[in-house]
Amino acid sequence: MELVSGTIEAGGRRQGLGAAEQKLARDIVAPLRLGALNENVVVVDAAHFGWTADFARWEGELGAGITVGALRAKLSGWGMTATMENAVLLTWAALGNWEFVGVGQPSLQSLPDGAAVRKANLPTIEDWEAVHTGYYSGVVNSRDTNYILPLRSVRQLEAEGVIGG
Repeated sequence: MELVSGTIEAGGRRQGLGAAEQKLARDIVAPLRLGALNENVVVVDAAHFGWTADFARWEGELGAGITVGALRAKLSGWGMTATMENAVLLTWAALGNWEFVGVGQPSLQSLPDGAAVRKANLPTIEDWEAVHTGYYSGVVNSRDTNYILPLRSVRQLEAEGVIGG
């Protein structure tokens, strides 16, 4: 799963694969339809994930109460082991920003059928950029959101015990 998750985190494309990574992609990624392999380049993104249409249909059929067990039932016709199903489910979740609820850290070895599946509660792009550029008025200043406070000022107020305590 490290090859798949690393490729997704790197923007969906990884080139210059070594022999072991090429073998892994050829033996696991391509047959499980997690992505595509072209010589020494692996692509794992929504466009190359071979289950996209299936999962879209299953989301519609299952509605808001999607569980790992319900998705496994949909995958059962392909004759995969639980580990293979977990690889498909984990890749789908990573590509579509889904999260598993009721499970600690999901992995190839641990993805219980009772775990619920829901869209991850991700920040808006505005909040993401505000936090990662050093300004976030929503936490410090709720009275005048047009006024931003530099991060160094927030840290100074925190050090003085004015906020954060």
